[in-house]
Amino acid sequence: KSLAELKYAVENIKTIISQSERDSKVVSDYRNLVESGREQFEAEVRSLLPEVKLGETSDKLTRDELNLLIAHAHRKVLQLQNQLARLQAESETLEHDRFKEALNKQRDDDAGLLEAKVNASLEKQKQQLEVEYKRKVAQLREELESELRAQLKRQAAAHSDHLADVLTVQEKELESKWSELLQDKVQTEKDKYLSSVAVMQGQLDGLKNALTARADVDKAAYSARELWLACESLRSALRLGKEGAKSWEEQLKPLDEHITAIKTAGGENSYLSAVIGAVSEEARTRGVYTEDALRERFIKVDRICKRVSMIGDNGGSLIKYMLSYVQSFLILNAFEYLPGSEVRDEEVPVDSLSVYDILARARYCLDKDDLLQS
Repeated sequence: KSLAELKYAVENIKTIISQSERDSKVVSDYRNLVESGREQFEAEVRSLLPEVKLGETSDKLTRDELNLLIAHAHRKVLQLQNQLARLQAESETLEHDRFKEALNKQRDDDAGLLEAKVNASLEKQKQQLEVEYKRKVAQLREELESELRAQLKRQAAAHSDHLADVLTVQEKELESKWSELLQDKVQTEKDKYLSSVAVMQGQLDGLKNALTARADVDKAAYSARELWLACESLRSALRLGKEGAKSWEEQLKPLDEHITAIKTAGGENSYLSAVIGAVSEEARTRGVYTEDALRERFIKVDRICKRVSMIGDNGGSLIKYMLSYVQSFLILNAFEYLPGSEVRDEEVPVDSLSVYDILARARYCLDKDDLLQS
């Protein structure tokens, strides 16, 4: 930030030095122009009134000579007015270009400080330009008026009061025209300034809205990631339990910590709160058996059920137990998929299914990681 401000100050100093050099050249050219105009005016007077010696004591001029001299002075005033208007237009164009160049350089160099300093910098430059512009116009006006009065007094000393009245009227008219022109220019610059400020304000508002929307998206993504991590932690606890445990009972791990983490990450999500509320208190405090434990216990149950598949509710003879045991080694599982009615969760006639059919369906669901259906 300090480097940018220093660079900006150096550029302003360079601009001021260049402007001073240009102003010095303008003053020198104007001085040469005044001298040339003075010599030209004296030559014109000598050509009109060869018998009159300007700057020397002479008799009074005749009425025709005075009228001729006044007409010539009037034309000279009109020429000077045109020159003044041209100088004013050039000055306005020069100041406008310098203002535009300084504004573009400031916007390029200080993009990071745009929001904080643009209004103050524009206002400061505008005030400096207005003060400099008014000073130059006043200086040129004073010099031109002083030169006009001096020439008119030297050329027509006998009619100084009359010429003074004429110049006063013309001065008032010139001031009136200049005041209107100045007001129009100031209003135009003010409108441009307000328009540029409005555009910058709109850009800043758009940037602020974009940053706010991005922050909301990042916050939602962070919450989703935290919720996913909490769910993965719960899933790992359900599948693995306590690490390093030797028995299934020791692998039981309380789920309250993981459920609390999910609730915290999910915030005030009603659906998530309903799902968490369905978890029993026993699962929270004691934990649940892991998937591997349930698989192992099911395999034991499957093996035992096959060995006693021929035994009814009332028991059986020893031979029947032996036949059922031998049968468990001879029958193979060849169950590939569930029937459509069972997939659609329709009512199944359990009485028509054998023990092997039930075990095969349970084993199929277990192989598909569908522990609930198994």
